[in-house]
Amino acid sequence: MFRNPFRKSAQKNQTSIPVSGRLESDLANLKKALGGKGAQIVVRRFTDKYCLVYINVMVNEETVNRDVAAHLPALLRGVITPDQVPVREIRATGDLKKAAREVLMGCSALLIGELKEVYIYDTRGVPKRIPEESPTERTTRGGRSGFIEDLDTNLALIRRNLSTPQLEVDLFTLGELVVTRGAMVYVNNIADPGIVEEVRRRLKKIKGDNVLATGTIEANIEDHPWSLFPQALNTEKPNRVAANLMEGRVAVFLDGTSNVLVVPAVFPQFMQGIEDYFDRFWVGNFTRVLRFVGLVVAITLTPSYIALVTYHHELLPLELLMAVAEHRREAPFPPIVEALLMEMIIEFLREAGLRLPNPLGQTMGVVGGIILGQAIIQARIVGPLIVIVVSVSAVASFIIPNYSASLGIRLVKYPLMLLSSLFGAIGISLGIILFITHQASMRSFGVPYMSPLAPFRFRDMEDSVVVSHTWKMRRRPDSIPHQKDKRITGTPRGAGKK
Repeated sequence: MFRNPFRKSAQKNQTSIPVSGRLESDLANLKKALGGKGAQIVVRRFTDKYCLVYINVMVNEETVNRDVAAHLPALLRGVITPDQVPVREIRATGDLKKAAREVLMGCSALLIGELKEVYIYDTRGVPKRIPEESPTERTTRGGRSGFIEDLDTNLALIRRNLSTPQLEVDLFTLGELVVTRGAMVYVNNIADPGIVEEVRRRLKKIKGDNVLATGTIEANIEDHPWSLFPQALNTEKPNRVAANLMEGRVAVFLDGTSNVLVVPAVFPQFMQGIEDYFDRFWVGNFTRVLRFVGLVVAITLTPSYIALVTYHHELLPLELLMAVAEHRREAPFPPIVEALLMEMIIEFLREAGLRLPNPLGQTMGVVGGIILGQAIIQARIVGPLIVIVVSVSAVASFIIPNYSASLGIRLVKYPLMLLSSLFGAIGISLGIILFITHQASMRSFGVPYMSPLAPFRFRDMEDSVVVSHTWKMRRRPDSIPHQKDKRITGTPRGAGKK
């Protein structure tokens, strides 16, 4: 039997390296577990029995010198014990591989000869930016701070919004080769234990060399990975996460990303904006209904134009019909090709605006759109009406406040355009029925995706298509499983009257 000389024999990875208590041997094994050539690994020896190991670019040098190294002489004299060093967090482990993972995340490891434990001191000092408003979730009222790429800062922001002892934070790690810290956050006496356990179970099943973004987690824990629509709310706003936690949902944080996942999610939730609860009653309702109208326009306007121009001329007013006929007489392409061409140009401009710096991106969107639109019309490649239709459809898609949901919604119109070009209004109706049926059949952690519309729950309608007064929302949404149903609301109507 031929044996490939280039194939290396398979060797089982050692899952753990126990601390032996021999300093030189343990130090060599720790360096080996850290990998690399050791250029950034700092080894500080104090005596032949004490050794501090850390990576200089991952720690706060001031914390290491002031809180750890400065107290080691007292440790050597026996005045204090290793767990009395004044740092914010101290852990002990008997596994050098676990100690190496902590060092790689910015901690310092203290090796003590004749002791079969390594003490881990939290001395992390990775540079981070200050919390600022999220560029994708700008608000006119309410808190403006947003999550950043540091897990500890994000947990502090959520605790500032929910300063209750019932707030539970379950820490976990993901990744086999590159270990990333994460946290599952929920309110203990409100969140349903079944949902909490299900989220924990799905997180434990995530396997991979590295998990560097919440998008990877979302793809691994959602119920319908092939759907266009997100089944977890993706947000960078601490106040929005806090509001969802108070309704019984669970939030998943990951170190290194500013996006937080909130589950379970329902479709009407993606149409809600922070301003809806701070503006006047009629203003908030008008904005909420306007978003749903924009949703319908974004999906159906371009397919409706194709159907009307191709099959249903009799539905157009006579003056408009004559104008359309005049433009169609000189158009070289059928309506479906015109629509696809203009939609793709809009997509190009949208993506170019996202990738370029802000001032240049805005200029590209405005100037590029005007120049291209005018040039295409003058060249008589398409008619002016299709330019208006596609532009209005694009503007309507921007009304949707959640970016992940808007991406899926703007893709729905493409199969509707194809169906309308083949079957007219019947094709649009068929596509909408399939669209609604698909959404009604979906679930997010056991919760129907179209709740409270399907199945219909009248009590939850006060915060779905419309938004009611906050002082009237005396009970948590029936659509989301929870433990504590009643919640304390604001001052009821007329309480201030004498």
